Amino acid sequence: MKHQPPLIDKHGQPLNADSAYAAASWLTLLMSDEVSDDDRLNWQQWLAQSADNARAWQHIEAVCASFKQVDAGLARQSLSALSNPRRRTLLKVLATLCVTGASLQWDNRQMGWQALTADYHTAPGEQRHLTLSEGSELLMDTQTALNVRYSDSERQVELLNGDLLITTSQREKQAAAPRPFSVVTPEGRILALGTRFRVQLLEGKTHVAVYQGAIRLYAHNSSITSPALHAGQGAWLSRETFGDIHGGEKEPGWVRGKLLADNMSLADFLRNLNRYRPGVIHFDESIASLRLSGVFPLTDTDSIITSLPTILPIRINRLSRRWVSLSHR
Repeated sequence: MKHQPPLIDKHGQPLNADSAYAAASWLTLLMSDEVSDDDRLNWQQWLAQSADNARAWQHIEAVCASFKQVDAGLARQSLSALSNPRRRTLLKVLATLCVTGASLQWDNRQMGWQALTADYHTAPGEQRHLTLSEGSELLMDTQTALNVRYSDSERQVELLNGDLLITTSQREKQAAAPRPFSVVTPEGRILALGTRFRVQLLEGKTHVAVYQGAIRLYAHNSSITSPALHAGQGAWLSRETFGDIHGGEKEPGWVRGKLLADNMSLADFLRNLNRYRPGVIHFDESIASLRLSGVFPLTDTDSIITSLPTILPIRINRLSRRWVSLSHR
């Protein structure tokens, strides 16, 4: 039987596995439309049965506190689009993520119900290649979510989380009435002009880079349109404007399954690495400013962590495979 790593709470203390997964089941039920008054009473009785149950519930509440911040109407609207079995499965996945301590952050943005119910999404460490109906190709990086909105008049991709590489179809350009291709983000719209380009969601802004062809940027709250960005150029887009148009853009390392570091701070390196693995990487502030360079294969993130003490004066403390702590040696 496959060995399962211990479940650890946010204080680094082990949890009783039976209590932890029972807590996930209770959370699934309490968030569903099927919960009754008797269910709530039985949950209270389970909670009072043991200290292990109480600790497991405190842990799952703390890790899943972000659920309480989700607008209830939006949550109901998003979940109502799913059949009852799929809705229950989604809630179970969310609850289990809370139990195991898996990250509920995607690319520094809070994972919302829209992302969870997106047409396509990738898990930590997963990348996915999509070919759309007219031949355009999408390469999704880890923890990316998107919707595809095609009609007779336009082709639109809605990026909800993550990092995306797009190669638009040449076939569509030859059509009698070619439909425009655009990517919509929380900040604005990127119009492709026959191209290969990247769209990455960051904190409060969208980063774009062009590798072939050209694009234009449109901020949601402005009527100003950017000049065309051509191959090798990049820029950022906010809800009000665009800026920092620059050259020298190259395709990111993740397209080739690599994590690239060029005199990168250890703090930034670990934050990037943590996007490609479930769980938590904790590090002391005393090592955050250490710097490193190299090319690291994303197929084995455990090996990347193991290699760090050979190039930096740090120590690794593994509480479990999903909970790794780094400190100064």
